[in-house]
Amino acid sequence: MEAGKTVNPEFREKVIARWEKLIQDTGAPDHETAMQQLIQGFEKVLVVFSLVRTKQDLRNLLDKLPEPNLVEKKLILGFFQWAPQIVQYGVKQFAAKLERELSALPRGRPGTDLQQKAEVVTYVGTLIMKGCSTEVGKRRAAAKFGLSDSTVQRIWDDRGNIEDADFRSTLTWITKQWPGDST
Repeated sequence: MEAGKTVNPEFREKVIARWEKLIQDTGAPDHETAMQQLIQGFEKVLVVFSLVRTKQDLRNLLDKLPEPNLVEKKLILGFFQWAPQIVQYGVKQFAAKLERELSALPRGRPGTDLQQKAEVVTYVGTLIMKGCSTEVGKRRAAAKFGLSDSTVQRIWDDRGNIEDADFRSTLTWITKQWPGDST
C-alpha cells in the first residue's frame, strides 16, 4: 500500500460490498449482527482470561469453587492434559462445518499469481515497445519466467481483465502479510 495516500471512496465501497457478501455467506444477516456476535464471543473468552491473569488469580478463583467429585477432578485435569488435542479437534470440527457450508475451494490447474501475471505482461509490453514482435515477446517471456507458451498466451490475452485477484494470488498475498509463521 502506498504511504501517505488514503483509500479512495470507490475502492472503499467495493471493500464494504465484498465484506457484506462475506458476512451473508457465513450466515449472519448483516454486518452489525455479525460483529455483535463476534464481539460477544471474544468478550466471553476475555472475561475468563482476565480472571486468571496470574497464577495467584487462578488460585483465588479455584479457592472460590465448590469441591469437585472424583470424576470431575479427573475430567478437569484431563482437560488441561489434553487441551492442545481438544483445540485441534475443535478446529477440525469447525473446518468440517465450513467445508459443508461454504462454497468449495477453486479447483483446476495451478495458476500463475497476480504478481507474476503483471510481470509477464510488463515484460512482453516492454519488449514490444523496444521493437520486438508480440510473438517473440511472448516466447521470451515464456523462457524467462519458466512458463509454457500457452500459459503466456492466456496471460497476454487476459491482460485487460485485472479487476479481480484469483484465489491463489489472494492466499499468497495474505499469508505474506500475516504476522508470524505462515507454514
